[in-house]
Amino acid sequence: GAPETCKQHVQLQLAWAYWHSHRNADAEALYWEILDDDVLCWQALVDRARMHLQSQFWNPALCDLAQVLAMGKADADACNDLGVAHYESGDHASALAVFTEAIKQNPSHAAAISNRANCLKSQGKLREAEADYTRAIELDGSNPKAFINRGTLLKDQGLTVRAHRDLEKA
Repeated sequence: GAPETCKQHVQLQLAWAYWHSHRNADAEALYWEILDDDVLCWQALVDRARMHLQSQFWNPALCDLAQVLAMGKADADACNDLGVAHYESGDHASALAVFTEAIKQNPSHAAAISNRANCLKSQGKLREAEADYTRAIELDGSNPKAFINRGTLLKDQGLTVRAHRDLEKA
């Protein structure tokens, strides 16, 4: 009923506060408590996965986000997070698929577009990667990573003038 829902919201907020106060062990314990009470609490899974991503614990993040996706609760941000976990774990093909799903859900998701470009670059699809970096820059011109990544891509292709412009903007 309502008291249980209220309790869960308070627990989620407290776990989030622990995480952002660098008390990850306390946050982890509370996320487990929440999930023991409600195994389908996708918000706890998403938050815990983001905590793991921030700590560069790719496999636990993958597990949590895969559950969120299986529940049908993965929005574009969660798909992007899942793609990051796949990419950092070395599974660039899965990352590419999930970044593409994030972009289908939100065609203006600059981070997912830039991340997909990284996957395309790793697969040698340089023109597609450049197009994605360019789109990400158009959507969010304040993100230095997209400029750095596109500039590096252009530099590697010998396009030094264009590369220099991007790296200066970064």
